[in-house]
Amino acid sequence: MEKIRMAALDFDLTLVDYPPQGGYELDPEARRLFGEMIANGAWVGLVSGRDVWPMKDILTVAGVEWGMPFPNYYIRRENYLHYQADGVWTEDVQWNAAVREKTMDFCAKYAGEVTGWLEATERAGFRSHNWILFSDFGLEAHYPSEEMAAGAQKVLQELLGQRRDVQLHRNRMMLNVVPAGTGKGAALLHASKFFGLKPEQVIAFGDSDNDVSMLDGRYGFRSGTVSNSSRQVQKAVLANGGYLATQRASHGVCQVLKRLAGEGCVEGITQ
Repeated sequence: MEKIRMAALDFDLTLVDYPPQGGYELDPEARRLFGEMIANGAWVGLVSGRDVWPMKDILTVAGVEWGMPFPNYYIRRENYLHYQADGVWTEDVQWNAAVREKTMDFCAKYAGEVTGWLEATERAGFRSHNWILFSDFGLEAHYPSEEMAAGAQKVLQELLGQRRDVQLHRNRMMLNVVPAGTGKGAALLHASKFFGLKPEQVIAFGDSDNDVSMLDGRYGFRSGTVSNSSRQVQKAVLANGGYLATQRASHGVCQVLKRLAGEGCVEGITQ
């Protein structure tokens, strides 16, 4: 099997943890491993629903100097690819523009139906306390608990199930309705091809249900998850023959990467 040349990390609760006492936690050992992989020619980056500036700010507070050397690429808003080339940040203009146009068309088509969707979930007992329709992403609705968001997801899945241009996913307490064919898995597949890699040379890490498309094997990636991940994510990773860490967030990511290095699947990591 091909050796891993690319690692893709969800941001919140996969890379960065949020301890009860406050602040941000990122295992210094993770920084070392990422740096060694990048020095050996690998791509190690972020695939997140966040935009770039909050990720950069959080990592700065956590003691990570952005892009020095990690990350050397990122996918923001789950779809838009940016990468370092000769020390300069650039973007995949053609891909990003195509995704943005598709998403804007989706929002224009369904903007008048959003309130009806949310009224249906509320009638079923699952009331969103906040929602917004993003022209670069789609619908994001916030619920008071994961259970409420999961209930609303079931209602909308039944309501929208026959529409081929719509897909749903959930990031813990956030429920998203987005264009079909977008999301983390599709964007990561494009990024791997853009960098000249095969899917089996990529390992993806995530913790929440919106990460499943890059963890469950549908695009051919290897996968790993952390001990604080959702049950659905753990099932998807194990069904894909992936790795379930016994530690949280970046500590768990380190655990998986070291195991892979020990198995000869990753070059450049010293244990």
